[in-house]
Amino acid sequence: MNASLTFGRLLKRSFLLWFGGIWMLVGVPLLVAGLLAAAKEQRYSEEGAEADGVVTRKEIRRGKSTSYRVYYRFRARDGGEFSGRDSTRRARWEELREGGAVRIEYLPSNPAQNRLAGKRNVEAAYILIPLGATFGGVGGFLFLKDLARIRLALRLSREGILADADVTAVEETKVSINRVRQWVVRYSYRDFQGREHAGKSEYLPPEEAAEWKPGDGGQVRYDQNRPEQNVWLGRPGAGS
Repeated sequence: MNASLTFGRLLKRSFLLWFGGIWMLVGVPLLVAGLLAAAKEQRYSEEGAEADGVVTRKEIRRGKSTSYRVYYRFRARDGGEFSGRDSTRRARWEELREGGAVRIEYLPSNPAQNRLAGKRNVEAAYILIPLGATFGGVGGFLFLKDLARIRLALRLSREGILADADVTAVEETKVSINRVRQWVVRYSYRDFQGREHAGKSEYLPPEEAAEWKPGDGGQVRYDQNRPEQNVWLGRPGAGS
């Protein structure tokens, strides 16, 4: 393996960074949706008002899930007339009749924000906030941790002290990238004080791992102040 280390090369093989990034992409929107739902419920709790309305239309929307929609109009306490729509459970949808009465809840400061009275979305907040915080938090931790590892590897490949390394093992891992099982090369090296350290390469595809066997010689670069921090370069001359 004589290819030089680049950000793109390390990024392509950084399983935890991609895994963490995907978890963040899932978790952050869930967290935001949960916080918005909680804020909305708080507003309705503090300033919500109710009014009598009239059902103007009912419809069923079918797709991945079935939605039971109710359209209505109502008069706010300031005299203005407003219309709106909301989704509800099937049982309540069947109870309502076009032209019949329905109770509406709205925000007096902005009557355009309204819904069927008695509807609460606190369950969404209770579910989405912890779910989003868990996915986003764990994903963010893994993403930042692996990004720091990549930055360290790039710094060491430029500034680290060059040392010879001996391959001690070539192991298949449980990690797959693009459905291809990845391998690592384990090795040992000595720092400038003669102390021995161990390390392992980044994830390697099978064809690159097959180039190595225990006893082969390679090279690493390590941090002079923290010799246990190192980066695998591969064949002699790859990191020169």
